[in-house]
Amino acid sequence: WVFQELLLSPRVILFGRNEILWQCLLEVQNQYCNLELTVASDKLAALSGVANLFSKKIGSVYLAGLWRSHLPGCLMWT
Repeated sequence: WVFQELLLSPRVILFGRNEILWQCLLEVQNQYCNLELTVASDKLAALSGVANLFSKKIGSVYLAGLWRSHLPGCLMWT
């Protein structure tokens, strides 16, 4: 349930002993992909379901790991 709380919150502030961390939805995919699921082949289907949920909430289309509304910034490599 901890991951679900992090996943469903649009923004999270994490308070550590020596730091404060800000987390937003763009990091969700990386965190999810690092989980060890019982059936590894379920990852893509499950992530697609999560993307559909967020797509409705944020009003953007999910395109192969990127949000259409953030596409220009996501394609800039530094």
